[in-house]
Amino acid sequence: EFANAKNNYLVPDNFQEDPPRGIAYRSSPTNIGLGLLASISGRDMGYIGIKETVESISKTVSTIEKMEKWNGHLYNWYDTRTLKTLRPAYISAVDSGNLIGCLIAVRAALREMNEQGADRLEDRLTNIINAMNLKPLYDEKRKLFYIGWDADKDEAYQTLYHVLLTFCKLACPF
Repeated sequence: EFANAKNNYLVPDNFQEDPPRGIAYRSSPTNIGLGLLASISGRDMGYIGIKETVESISKTVSTIEKMEKWNGHLYNWYDTRTLKTLRPAYISAVDSGNLIGCLIAVRAALREMNEQGADRLEDRLTNIINAMNLKPLYDEKRKLFYIGWDADKDEAYQTLYHVLLTFCKLACPF
């Protein structure tokens, strides 16, 4: 209900009902990926039809395609109403990995639907995935991923993730 035109078809980070603070008009790559998966789940559970699922995903993908990126990666936070990157501007390796995993799952679900227009949407998802250059987030010497990239300083955060973390498992095939 919140991933609407006002929010550029992005899922806001949260909604607080009590105490009443309303919608947090920001979103992250993880939120966006899970929002796309929610559309697939809604279809799987019979809440929405295939055509509505494809349209919903297509609207979000159109938003992703026009958002500011760094080496193909979405920044960690955006204002959902304006699509402006929120400061500090950084790329989270975990959020990028979560988004990649979600995009792969959504692409596979669309393939199974075999709906008209879904094949073009699969191609668009593939393009987003392939554009995400993981090399700057990876320390070749240590064979580990950095926690992220500070876009304002144009440098990697020097903390590294252990290879067994989920992100690494998601990103390693790329």
